[in-house]
Amino acid sequence: MTNPYAQNPNANNTFDRPAAPAPSPASTSAPSTAPSAAPKYGPQSATPPTPLAQQAQHLAHQPQGQPMVPAQPKSMVAALILCFLFGGLGIHNFYLGQTSKGIWHLVLAVLTIIPVLGWIVLAFHICLVIAQFIMIATSTGSYGKALRGIR
Repeated sequence: MTNPYAQNPNANNTFDRPAAPAPSPASTSAPSTAPSAAPKYGPQSATPPTPLAQQAQHLAHQPQGQPMVPAQPKSMVAALILCFLFGGLGIHNFYLGQTSKGIWHLVLAVLTIIPVLGWIVLAFHICLVIAQFIMIATSTGSYGKALRGIR
């Protein structure tokens, strides 16, 4: 039995591969009318769509029967009070419609129960709530959009 992994000294350290089949005479004489190998998805345009076109495309995918209602602007005073009183629980984020941030605040609040790690998490959480309080007061970042009713 021969070793299948032995190198061929005449191959100059290349793998032995079967030769590619020769092209048939029919394929070399006439241009091919077959579709190209690379599939094309959607319309191919050189310019990106305008914001108005993006909005129209978004509206076209809205389910029928559900009216599209813009988000209501939120009160900055209410958001500040909720952040000051219940900032550690993320209630201000739930009020502003930022549910994922509110859930992260709840997770951080639960992590403060852990004996040693809790102090580090608590210090980080306090800094986070203070920064969010300042962002709500100055209407910057995602909090400024949420206060104006933009999602």
